Amino acid sequence: MSSSTIFFLLALCFTSATASPFVARYDYPPPSGTPTVPVPICTKNCTPPVVVPPRTKNCTTPPVVNPQCTKNCTPPIVNPPCTTNCPLKVPVDLQSGCHPNFAGAALTLSTPSGALFWLAKPVVGNPLSASTLPSRFFFQQTGFPIVSYTVQTVENNNFALEVKGGAPLIGNNDSSGSNQNQKWVVDCSWCASTDISITKGKIASGCRISSDTNKQCITSKTNPMTLTACDGSGDQLFDITSVTV
Repeated sequence: MSSSTIFFLLALCFTSATASPFVARYDYPPPSGTPTVPVPICTKNCTPPVVVPPRTKNCTTPPVVNPQCTKNCTPPIVNPPCTTNCPLKVPVDLQSGCHPNFAGAALTLSTPSGALFWLAKPVVGNPLSASTLPSRFFFQQTGFPIVSYTVQTVENNNFALEVKGGAPLIGNNDSSGSNQNQKWVVDCSWCASTDISITKGKIASGCRISSDTNKQCITSKTNPMTLTACDGSGDQLFDITSVTV
């Protein structure tokens, strides 16, 4: 072996022995990529995080509720009642309620409060009045299909209530039932479902009694009672009670 060959082999061995520790010590070759720089956690004067509320389904904006006025409020506008050139009230439909079958019972009629009653003496020309002392009446059904009645005094059934001169007065009872002035329509908001012929007590309430002749209603607003256009007012309503004869 030549001297040059021996020298080459010795040089190669020396390079291998010295290179390995160098690589191990200095991590050669260096790793690829840019190293990550850690960000320190904020501990002072930190910007608060923005919190996004969770999204729900079918979200809507809640309605804005105006608080109720409690001070220096604008008063509501109130329309004053009509006093001149007022439109006429629409007449009440007198066929819209119930029409009792009084079954020959003796009856008293009172205002809804029970303070006033119908009063009439069996005398021709005696007016129907409002009184604290009640008179008794028979209501005899005369009409069909439009139910009407004759109103006779129990004290003497030869006398009946009729329209005369635009007012409810007592006259001689027309037993034939042909006197239109003695026919009355009774329309009530409530009627008893029991047998009225054997029932005592209130049997109908909220009743309007109108003339079959001029379609006007008896009112307790005046005394003696009169007939006025039917308007459903409280003074035109009466309760009917079955009493002993």
